[in-house]
Amino acid sequence: AGAITPDLIPDEAAKWIAATDSHNLDRVFLATPSSSDSRVGNASELSRGFVYAVSTMGITGAREDLDAKAKEVVSKVRKNAPKSLTAVGIGISTEDQVRQVNSYADGAIVGSAFIAAYASSGINGLTAKVRELAKGKS
Repeated sequence: AGAITPDLIPDEAAKWIAATDSHNLDRVFLATPSSSDSRVGNASELSRGFVYAVSTMGITGAREDLDAKAKEVVSKVRKNAPKSLTAVGIGISTEDQVRQVNSYADGAIVGSAFIAAYASSGINGLTAKVRELAKGKS
């Protein structure tokens, strides 16, 4: 169990780090296209579970195409913290996008796609979306 903290940078997270340590929770910091090598290294070192590689700047939600910068962010994480797992998020909503991300990262984050499927079609829509996106993992 753990939490993704999109609005908390590692430099300002001392209390959060102590709290997650005391409760044995994973903590996930972000690496973005604009993050310096130093910030990526710090986020990678302090994350537990995986590093969230932001595919594009902006808010979460489905996009037609993935930003090519996602690969650059994953490369930056691997360069600065080779042992860190990296999952790419923001904009991933199709089987093909999951497959594309999984060709260079350790995982794909698809939360907004699940929320949209549930909002439009309830549990049946969510189940269908899970099955669709799971096909992209192979």
